[in-house]
Amino acid sequence: MIGFLDFTNIIFTIIFIIEATFKLIAYGNSYFENAWNKFDFFVVVSSLMDFVLSALDSSALDSVKALP
Repeated sequence: MIGFLDFTNIIFTIIFIIEATFKLIAYGNSYFENAWNKFDFFVVVSSLMDFVLSALDSSALDSVKALP
């Protein structure tokens, strides 16, 4: 069961991914000329890394729990 904070983290990360994708499509390569866009992209990538590392951590813990 996921908690409220995890749920809101997922929702906001999805919103930021969509926003960054639309801006990348609209601005093209000039997207990275603005410092705020660079920061926004960093936040999105960091959030994705958080999801991946959390998934790897929980799957690793599940495999350890399965050991006798």
